[in-house]
Amino acid sequence: MGFGSPAHFEQPRLRLDACLATLEDLLQVESGHAAAKQMQQEAEREWQKQCRDQKKNFRKMFDKLSGEDKEAEERERQERQALRSKCAIRWTADDVDSGAFSAGDAPPCDGKDWGLSLSRTVLWSLEQMALEGQNVIPTDLSRATMWFLGVSSTCELRWLRPVELLKRLPTVHCLELELIGFLGEIDPDNSRVPDPKADQLPEGILETEHEGRQALLRATKGSLDDALKQELIPADTPEALPQVCFIAHPQLHRYYTEFHPAICWLIKNNVPTIIIGASEPDPSWKQDEVLLKKLGAEILVSRRESPYPMCLPGNSTVRKCSHIIGFKGGKALERDKLMTAKVELLADDYVVR
Repeated sequence: MGFGSPAHFEQPRLRLDACLATLEDLLQVESGHAAAKQMQQEAEREWQKQCRDQKKNFRKMFDKLSGEDKEAEERERQERQALRSKCAIRWTADDVDSGAFSAGDAPPCDGKDWGLSLSRTVLWSLEQMALEGQNVIPTDLSRATMWFLGVSSTCELRWLRPVELLKRLPTVHCLELELIGFLGEIDPDNSRVPDPKADQLPEGILETEHEGRQALLRATKGSLDDALKQELIPADTPEALPQVCFIAHPQLHRYYTEFHPAICWLIKNNVPTIIIGASEPDPSWKQDEVLLKKLGAEILVSRRESPYPMCLPGNSTVRKCSHIIGFKGGKALERDKLMTAKVELLADDYVVR
């Protein structure tokens, strides 16, 4: 083996690790080789220098990347904050910081107060839509209409709190809440069991006030099609679509066929719609987004956990209405293709009826 001058090692690395290994082998055979010892010392010094330089370069590179990441995170935070500020929702001091929650820096609420949790989830889901570019209720909107489809008299009608909505919508002077459904459940034998509290539905419009602003609540027994025939949208203002529609606890896998006409109508009319997840064990978390896409919905907010779940008293791990999915528009599935879509879903191991 021939040895060069120290300048030989000034070239970029030149496989110094391999050179040192060769020198070590040589010195094991001829331990007194003076030139090899000198070269080994020079090579080790150069190796250590290059290692130090490499660490410095890596540190500079990582510091730069870290700085760029922090700048990007800060830009995103500011952009999201700007979107939140354009949305009419203003949280109270007792609410969860939604920005901190999404970043994993704040826990969800305890969920003991179901009415408050549901009302907050409704508002939080509107904020999530705004963050995805669909500002449903902007700050300059003084009158807003929300529809709730498939509601149960033992659930949304009893627990939804108009005053809590008004408290967090300070620029809305009139909030119209339309509750549509109350048709009962379908039992395991595929028979419909009437809603036991449907006869307790309020007649006419219930009015609630808060600081000079009002919420108007009306309940309609029947399907969305039934409500539309009853002039849910006034004949003289056919363009008066709601700002948003909610379908809470829909159990789409059980009521896929029943919800098809309503969801298709919402898709065709580009009504922003929010699905609020069912009770646990909750198959909707795994499949509702797929089921909605099969119906032709354009998903705006992919499944997202709410900071305001309803929790079983004494066991906060059992939750109800703990996530949302938002959609608007798309290409609605025609009725004659519904059966084919269900067969395809079943073939892919999704449960639908």
